[in-house]
Parts: sequence; structure tokens; C-alpha cells
Amino acid sequence: WMSLLEPHLLEDGAKPSKIKVIYEDAGEYDNVAEALKAYGIIDYAAEVVSQSFALPRPVTFRATQCGEPNAFYSPSDGEVIYCYELGEYMYAMYLYDIMSWGDTAN
Repeated sequence: WMSLLEPHLLEDGAKPSKIKVIYEDAGEYDNVAEALKAYGIIDYAAEVVSQSFALPRPVTFRATQCGEPNAFYSPSDGEVIYCYELGEYMYAMYLYDIMSWGDTAN
């Protein structure tokens, strides 16, 4: 990965890009939105990208409802989209797979 990313790394002393972070209405995923905000997950990801890469254009990190668990980059909008449904899905994975709450054999 580093060989692919290296040409885009921010040079020493270069001014970091500003990345706007937007949290849209989460609807039924309000608990996910609150956790993302409380732990600063999206903000931290934006900061890491801003401090690490020379971005050719303004970029926005947007948390929103997508109708499916997903996260992706929209080149036409210059946005990194994090779907609240992905947070819900990851939480369910944690409970059922990692915490073994889904283990029905016991």
C-alpha cells in the first residue's frame, strides 16, 4: 500500500488540507451517530488523512443514512461517505461474533 500512497504523502512543512466533517440526521441510528461523535471516530479519520496526504481538492467526510452498511468515496462529490448502517452492523458483529452472544450452542 505504501508504494501506492507514497506519491500522495504530505511533504514535510506542507500545509495540511482542511477536511469538513458532517454528521447528517441519523434517524433510527442515533446511537451510532452519538458514538461516532463521542469517540471522535470520523473526526480522527479526517485529521489523519488531512495530516498525511496532499489532497488535490477539497474533501468532506459525511456520516449519513445510506440504506445499507457501507463506506465509500464519491469522486463526483469529493466526499468520503460513512453509512450509519455500517456502524450498526459492526456493533452487531461485535456482540454476536466477538462477545459470542450469537452462540446458540451453549
